[in-house]
Amino acid sequence: MFKLAKSMNENQSVFSPIKVGNTIYKNRIILAPQKPRNCAISRTFIHEEMEFWRKFAQGGAACLTIGATPVNPLPDGKGRDGNIPVHDDSCLVPLSRFADMTHMYGCKASIELCAYDKPGSSKEQLVEIVPDAVTVDEIRAYVKNFADAAERCVIAGMDAIVIHGAHGHFPAAFFSKAMNKRTDEFGADTLENRARVADMILDAIRERVGRKIVVEWRLSINDMYPGSPTFDEIVWFVRHIQDRVDIVHVSRGLHRLPSHERFLFTPIYTPRGINLKDAAALKEQVSVLVCAVGGITIELAEEYISTGKLDFVAMARELYADPDLPRKAKAGRKDEIRPCVRCNACINNTHVHRMPAYCAVNVNNNREVLFDTFPKPAHSRHVAVVGGGPAGMEAARTAAMRGHKVTLFEKSDALGGMLKYASVPWFKKDIKDYLDWAVRMTQRDPNITVKLNSEANAELLKAEGFDTVIVANGGTPIMPGFLQGKANVAW
Repeated sequence: MFKLAKSMNENQSVFSPIKVGNTIYKNRIILAPQKPRNCAISRTFIHEEMEFWRKFAQGGAACLTIGATPVNPLPDGKGRDGNIPVHDDSCLVPLSRFADMTHMYGCKASIELCAYDKPGSSKEQLVEIVPDAVTVDEIRAYVKNFADAAERCVIAGMDAIVIHGAHGHFPAAFFSKAMNKRTDEFGADTLENRARVADMILDAIRERVGRKIVVEWRLSINDMYPGSPTFDEIVWFVRHIQDRVDIVHVSRGLHRLPSHERFLFTPIYTPRGINLKDAAALKEQVSVLVCAVGGITIELAEEYISTGKLDFVAMARELYADPDLPRKAKAGRKDEIRPCVRCNACINNTHVHRMPAYCAVNVNNNREVLFDTFPKPAHSRHVAVVGGGPAGMEAARTAAMRGHKVTLFEKSDALGGMLKYASVPWFKKDIKDYLDWAVRMTQRDPNITVKLNSEANAELLKAEGFDTVIVANGGTPIMPGFLQGKANVAW
């Protein structure tokens, strides 16, 4: 049995269960909305898709969120970028299978609902749907789309829905004076009119499904754009809707502005937890549960949740890097958590190239089925790895994990290769954290013998009688071609 704290601020931690609507989340870590781009054209989950999600449930997250699913039919009648559309009953089978899988691990199943641009919408526009470009009948149709989608999610056994009201999506555009130029009852002249679309969506959903499903509202605490809602207006809005939602999820920025990508997907050069302080300030003003997203580590999560400043954190890239993060942290093994370096290779794949979401530090991510098909070794081998950089350490750990005995040769006096230099600047702390983790896990493995100040050559490798040799002799630093005096630079 879960033991709930008497209040949201009493003895709570990242791993305290909490009542949300009519259900209980086992901890405070939510997988933020994801679209791994494995979904088949047939609008169902292929095996690779299901296994992508499974590892997060196994790893201990409280809730998994399928991202960016369209509630309205798109011009071609298909889904958007390989996502599962929820505008017809074809979503019922894949969503029910997804919910069944998550429930096997005591995890909740959630899905983000979005209204997307109607035919003819400009790709240069700042918001998904321009408020003054839609008629009142079209607004009502979008509202019905949301209610229909919510009902399908209930039928499929989903636990929660996330209404995407952030990043310039449909409801957010109407609440922004900068984007909303209407002069009717949906115009920006009053807060009530600006919130009318949100009211209609929430009223329609609650009328259709009642309290059978958790409703999470995603919003931008700051659009980072002139004329956008102020913090006080956001506080007003959350107070206005909090009787009809269970969680408010805090993000920021507009997703159609390329310059805002650094706010939506904070890179290595920016501070972590970009939304934490604003989300905590919002929580002081409202009664609804509050969640924040944005490069949040387990340490930041513990700081904000244990002090009652937040109720949930949403993570994505951190769980890509190590889907077992919740399980390891709960067991007191935080030093084993593989850090995300916020290189955004995953974002570049999914958002630029429309390819599956891969991870630069966790090769298994989104390749679960591929690696599961590797046959187990028939017998243990003695493996030599030449080079103690990131590739050499990864090769050594992988070979040891598969049951082999490994000797790792590094000619310098320390492991790390080029990362030893790449991690020096203060703004490369994420790389330093990853380097420290890789060295720690390599040196800790009982099946790996590390030999520093040891240059491996053919004679040595033959004399030692290794069964297999893996050469990982390092990369070459990249320097911009326009720089002068490169020959005089050591690194």
